[in-house]
Formats: sequence, structure tokens, C-alpha cells
Amino acid sequence: MENDRILEEFIELTGISSPSLGERQMADILKCRLAELGFTVYEDKAGEVLGGSAGNVIGRLKGNKGTPVMLCAHMDRVANGDGIKHVIEDGKIMSDGTTILAADDVSGIVAILGGLRLLNESKLEHCDIEVVFTVSEEKLLQGSKKLDYGLLNAKHSYCFDSSGRIGRIINAAPSQAQIHVDVYGKSAHAGQAPEKGINALKAAGKILADVQDGRLDFETTANWGVIKA
Repeated sequence: MENDRILEEFIELTGISSPSLGERQMADILKCRLAELGFTVYEDKAGEVLGGSAGNVIGRLKGNKGTPVMLCAHMDRVANGDGIKHVIEDGKIMSDGTTILAADDVSGIVAILGGLRLLNESKLEHCDIEVVFTVSEEKLLQGSKKLDYGLLNAKHSYCFDSSGRIGRIINAAPSQAQIHVDVYGKSAHAGQAPEKGINALKAAGKILADVQDGRLDFETTANWGVIKA
């Protein structure tokens, strides 16, 4: 029965448009779901700071034992996540191939909500629980960077945002750094004095030819992807 409820909620939430910085509808639904489970619900100002439609959703449920813990997932998804048509075959949920499935990170959201419902129904004692649903994760973790940590008490967190076998736990993850480089050429009349010019794209190409990319070592990768003239 619980699996059916999780499946229904997954299909419902993946059917909601929730692009980065456009998570308003998703945020409103999740605020209601948390409130129904007895959480005190907040929304921070991250959306205003980032120019988005919604802030990070934060819920707090008072417990009666142990130290506080935080459960986290993100509300946004990558592009092509609207109009999802679900196909269920051999126990697997897929899109029809015309869009993404948006399991990243709706699967994390429904896992958290499903676990909280089971806890609520069990009437078991538990610690203080804080839930954070962030915005704009797919855009360089903008939502978590602007999260109002003053609204949180937990010092330990579990983030539900990974693929792989069920039950796998990741306790470390890579960081990301970006380098923006401006390459300037030298203008010259293309017909009268082309030899006096310097082509910025050609110069950039020579630079990139000497930059190692791909796998650099056992824990480091690098790539370059955008050139703007």
C-alpha cells in the first residue's frame, strides 16, 4: 500500500513544472504536505535574492529524544521536464522518451515524504526532524548557497539526491570550480589590413589545445564547454 502511495505521489510531482527558479507550484504543494504531517513550515528569501518564484522550503517537526537531523532534497530539475508522460514496464517507471523523467530529484522528495508518513503513522518516538527542499540546485546549488541557515538547528543531514542501487550511501561528493577567461583579439580591416588583426577565437583555440581535460586523476575531471564571441 505504501509503495502504491509513493508511486502515485511520484507521478503527481513529476507532472508539475518545476524548472530552476520556477519552483513556485512545487513549493506550495510541499509546504502543504509538510503541514499535513504536523511540521511547522517556513519559506526563506532565497527566491527573492536569486530572482526566482519561490524560496527554500523548511519544515520542523518537534521530537522527544535524540539530536536533531535534517532531510534534504531539491525541487528543481534540468530542462525538458514539462509534459512528462509516464510509462511503467516491468516494475520500472520511465518517461515516454520525449522528456526527462525528473526522478532527479522527485524521487528524493517522495522518499522523504513517504518515510515521514510511516513515522507519523507508527507513533514512534523520534528526534527533532528538519526537512529542507531547496530551489535552483541544478544551477550551481544556488538555493542551498542562499539557504537561511538561521532557521535550522540540525548539525547532521541526509541529502536524498543520488542514483544507483537502493540503500547506497554516499558520504563524500566532488566540489565544482569554474574559470571564466576573456580572450581579446585585435581588430583590423578585413580587406585592407587583415595581417594587422588578431583573431580572438583562434587565440582561444590555441590556449584550449594546451589545456588538459577529461579525467585528470582518480578524483578530478575537467572540461570546457562554452565559447561566446
